[in-house]
Amino acid sequence: MSTEALKEDNKLDRYLSPLHVWALSFGCAVGWGDYIADLPHIEGILAFPTFHLAFDALGDTGLILLGLAAFASILTGLIVNFIVSVLFFLYFMVWSAEEMQQTVSYFKS
Repeated sequence: MSTEALKEDNKLDRYLSPLHVWALSFGCAVGWGDYIADLPHIEGILAFPTFHLAFDALGDTGLILLGLAAFASILTGLIVNFIVSVLFFLYFMVWSAEEMQQTVSYFKS
């Protein structure tokens, strides 16, 4: 790292040169490309890097915890989607209809 990246108070400055950006993006692209190309030859849990990492770190307990977390997040998304759709239905169909009837009755009288 160059001394230009250091400030006067000896703290590191945020600095990412175009070469660093290129190296990072190239590394990600090559790594992802290798993974996708090798996917037909990968068997079992190795095909899912997140689950493989959880298994390596915590064993079967890690797999169970990760599976429960994934299930809970999916279930939460479905519940929130249901609640929002019910609220939209109530607002646009029920409450709007009542407001429309009040407006029409106001202009008739």
